[in-house]
Amino acid sequence: MNYCKSTTESHPLTLNYSHHLKNINDIIKEEHGTIFPFKTEVALALDKIKNEASDINIKKHCSVDMVFVIKDKNYTFQVLVELKLDCKRATNLKGSELNDKIRDSKVLLFGSGIPIYNEYCFVFNDELLGKEEMNRILSYKLNHAKGIAMSVNELKQTFFD
Repeated sequence: MNYCKSTTESHPLTLNYSHHLKNINDIIKEEHGTIFPFKTEVALALDKIKNEASDINIKKHCSVDMVFVIKDKNYTFQVLVELKLDCKRATNLKGSELNDKIRDSKVLLFGSGIPIYNEYCFVFNDELLGKEEMNRILSYKLNHAKGIAMSVNELKQTFFD
């Protein structure tokens, strides 16, 4: 399955929050990233949407940094991506925070009509990323969810190339 720009751009949240449909490089930059391999690809900046919501209860939620849509001829999914580009040590990750981000993001996206992909992407700096170690830590810290550790370039290769 690959990224679908047109479905991402027509996501139901863009009706009220089109100004939070951003170039993925811009989202990476806001999260202190230093690698910008994307061109015209866009994603919904879910943190920004949550912070702008009129419902006070939604503002209290946690959320992942961005969401985009992948598609093949049979299936369409939303991909949740948390950018942990300024994380210094994998052991500093808090399982409760990661689980809350996944759970609350699902609540924010409920009703969009697009199912959520069953693997959640956690993007780290290349320097921090020991892939097996990070995946082990994520599997330990996530309750009933499958997190995948990857770099910015691996995110691009996995869903956009």
